[in-house]
Amino acid sequence: MVLVATGSQPRMDGVQFGVPGLPASGFDLPHVISSHDLLLGPPRNLGRSAVGTGRHRPLRGDRRRRYLITKGLAVTFVTRFPSITPYVDTTMRTVPALERLYEGEFTLLNRHRLVAIESGRATVQPIQSERPSTVPADLVIWIGPNTPMRSLYDELRQSHKSISLIGDALAPAISKPPSPKGIGRRER
Repeated sequence: MVLVATGSQPRMDGVQFGVPGLPASGFDLPHVISSHDLLLGPPRNLGRSAVGTGRHRPLRGDRRRRYLITKGLAVTFVTRFPSITPYVDTTMRTVPALERLYEGEFTLLNRHRLVAIESGRATVQPIQSERPSTVPADLVIWIGPNTPMRSLYDELRQSHKSISLIGDALAPAISKPPSPKGIGRRER
């Protein structure tokens, strides 16, 4: 038996949880990166403003938003949820998270979606409305669904009768990328 656990990677096509039939445009632009690229990629000019999106657990992106704020960027966070911490509101984590973020220039757009990305700006709109607005975006950090990395499996399955995909290569979980040293707390 051969088990293939090659993981997953960010899917950079604009498909958003909550509105999968309405992908955002502009993902081919060079200032659109994944959270993995932000934290693990080579140093880059971040600009003065950033738009970040959320997916399943917006609080997990808190570390990335704080990183950008400490670099002096104005950060706009776009989430489909009614709260920045929808699954942990009852644990009293929302207020401390917002207090940390509002130490810098931070804007929260609840129940919004990303519509389009252009050079230096992004168009957003409330999910329940057709009224778009534009926000500054020298940088766009996309956190969306992941896609399985299964090319090794596809190559090997021709020659191995007993082969299986496991983990994120089978079904990408919604997980966080590692954080750079010194940013945020280590999660257990």
